[in-house]
Amino acid sequence: MIVVGVDAGGTSTRALAWDDTVRVVVGVGRSGPGNPNSTGHDLARQNVLRAVLDAVGDRADEVTRLAVTMAGGSATGGALDGLAAAAAAAGLACPIDIEPDLLGAWFSGCSEEQGVVLIAGTGAVAATIVGGRINRLVDGAGWLLGDDGAGFWIGRRAVHDVLAAIDGRGPDTALTDLVLARTPQLASHRDRPGDPRRVALIEHCYGLRPVQLAGFAPLVVQSVGDPVADRILADAADLIESTARAALVGVHESSPVVLAGSVAGLDSVIRDRLVSLLGDRARLASDGVVGATMVALRAAGRPADEATRVAMGVPPERVQGQP
Repeated sequence: MIVVGVDAGGTSTRALAWDDTVRVVVGVGRSGPGNPNSTGHDLARQNVLRAVLDAVGDRADEVTRLAVTMAGGSATGGALDGLAAAAAAAGLACPIDIEPDLLGAWFSGCSEEQGVVLIAGTGAVAATIVGGRINRLVDGAGWLLGDDGAGFWIGRRAVHDVLAAIDGRGPDTALTDLVLARTPQLASHRDRPGDPRRVALIEHCYGLRPVQLAGFAPLVVQSVGDPVADRILADAADLIESTARAALVGVHESSPVVLAGSVAGLDSVIRDRLVSLLGDRARLASDGVVGATMVALRAAGRPADEATRVAMGVPPERVQGQP
């Protein structure tokens, strides 16, 4: 009996095939972006299927369940257009589940039935888990309306504070040189009033997709010790802690809290604040594709205990497909 979990990301997709009869990893497949929210349904479907077939090799007809986890998975209506038909044509005649990456993150960090999962990366969202399912969401409202304290929030704040430093509304900061080093200098600035650095930075940022401002966030961590950078990180920590506290309301004090995402994992005041709040309840998410495979195993009605999760987390040396 083989189940397959897929971690479909905005830049890459991975699949893990697990043989629950002999309890071993069959294979791991890799492909390009698999999230239809960022890449469209056609390309996402192709990449998900490619990763799955890479993972299962010539054993496609033995797959009994396939689970795909992705950011915003619930927003797709529980489907990836055409995936079932394409999978069946490739010999994968099995039920397919599309789930949010929150669920994959939860089961990558633990195998328990209830608690809280918090993802703080480019965006920020927390969820309570009841009976192994998402019960309640906190934040996750996107860059325009929420994702407080996450990578986009930090990156936007960095650019804001650099602009304030350039035009005298705010204090000087070490972030200025770092941010401007990533800003193309355009010849057209010579004919415009004001500091050319300011013009260049504004034009550059408005030429990006909003979420790409998250790319400036690592510069803030790099500048720890600078008062402006320290204030940004402290404010981000306040916001993420607030999200975590809201999610913890009504959750038993012994229930685990799984932390995932690049911001939650940073060696910074943000992680320190979360660890201080959560104590030994905190668990770090491991590999999203392991969590997705645990979701597939549970959907197939098979036990998905801690020993299984740990066993899935050690992929075989044989990795098929191309990164």
